[in-house]
Amino acid sequence: MGQKDWSPEPGGTPIRLVRFTDRLLTEGVETHAVEGVTVKVFGVAKTIADCFRYRNKIGLSVAIEGLQEALRQRKTTPGEIARQAERGTVATVVRPYLEALSPMVKEIKNIGASVRARLLQVSKTSGQTFDLVLTAKPWEAGSPAA
Repeated sequence: MGQKDWSPEPGGTPIRLVRFTDRLLTEGVETHAVEGVTVKVFGVAKTIADCFRYRNKIGLSVAIEGLQEALRQRKTTPGEIARQAERGTVATVVRPYLEALSPMVKEIKNIGASVRARLLQVSKTSGQTFDLVLTAKPWEAGSPAA
């Protein structure tokens, strides 16, 4: 919530509020349509940076786990997390963890070889020949890529 926003009174539910500057409330915001309604949410990289900003409130292990999962699932890039951390003045805190975990995000140098390796893996697990997997249409029922 903003620095001067009114804080709600919790009705029996324990909540912990954090306040952001106006600049931090507007940076890293994405707009999504949810059931026909436009909703503004913070992006993954901004959320990770905020976890490190409030690591004393939520725990450092939560921030590190969020960083690990975001990188493992390729939800964001190390560069984008570093940019958001820099904007949020937590770059010096995030940098060591980002450097330690970045090797788990390997850059694909030869996309053709990567796709071929994935198709070979699919053909082995499905018991079909590589040629059949290569020509199968994923939208057809029963194809291995569906």
